[in-house]
This record gives sequence, structure tokens and C-alpha cells, in this order.
Amino acid sequence: MTYQRLKSIIFCSLFSWNSFCLIFGVIGVALTIWAMFICNWNEQVSVKWIALQFVVFLYIVVALIKALYETCNKQYIECIPIEFDQETRTFLIPSNEYLDYYSMVSIVQIKNKFEIDFGTGYVSNIQKGFIQITVISLKVDDKQLKELMKNDSILLNKLRIKITYKYEGIK
Repeated sequence: MTYQRLKSIIFCSLFSWNSFCLIFGVIGVALTIWAMFICNWNEQVSVKWIALQFVVFLYIVVALIKALYETCNKQYIECIPIEFDQETRTFLIPSNEYLDYYSMVSIVQIKNKFEIDFGTGYVSNIQKGFIQITVISLKVDDKQLKELMKNDSILLNKLRIKITYKYEGIK
């Protein structure tokens, strides 16, 4: 258990945006120092070393752009709630790697291919197979609220939990 957790922390942190920036900086410094030792600064700089540094630089830039693209796409992952608990006002959704503790989420309802704002919430608990979303506010009518309290499967299948959070300003 401890080995698996340590492995997941190292693997996830190694491929994060911050670690790519750190690796990029370290490689740049290392290549600069390396160039100082292999080149004589009083003579012409060898084209092969510049080409090698350029290829390595392009490889790192492509990897960073790919990581940035994947990071931007993580925001639009949607989850379908499984169950709603009316006592604690929480949704239960399947576990995924994109939600973390206290992440703000938007709850939307799909009606005729449109997304209608249903409410807002935050991640309150992460279990082994499930995540609990505590509801901050709901924008529903009485009929939808009754269906939600009964855990109506038709309504739950129309709901989506989105990682992006819509800021409505101070009222």
C-alpha cells in the first residue's frame, strides 16, 4: 500500500507542469555548463553542438506543449452523479483523477442539448471508488427538487458534474 502510494505520488509529480518547467531549467543549465567544457570560447563554436542543443530544446518544447494541452483538456472532464443524499446535500460520483479535495465544481443539467445551470458545489471527501460533492447552492424548481430527493435515475442521468466553476460575482 505504501509503495503504491509513493509510486503514484512520484509518477504524478514527475509529469506535472511544474516538474516539466523545473526539468527544462535544469537541462538548460546543464547544457550551458557542458558547452563551456567541450567548446573553446576563443575559437568558433562547433555547429554540431548547437544542432544537438537545438534538437534537445525542440524535444523539450514539444513535450511541454503536449503537457499544456493535456492540462487544458482536464478542465472539461464531466462526471455523471450516481446518487444524491438529501441529509448531507452531497452527490456521489465515480472516482477520477481530476478532482481533488475542495475543488469547486459546477452542476449542470442537459436539456435538449443545452447545459442549464443546476447548482454549484465542492469536493468534500474522496473515497476509494467514489467522490462526494457537497452542494453549496441549487437553482431548481420544486418538481426537480422532489425528483432529486427521490434519487430519480432519469434526472441523475441528465446531470453533469463539471470541474470548471462559473463565478457569478458578489451579490
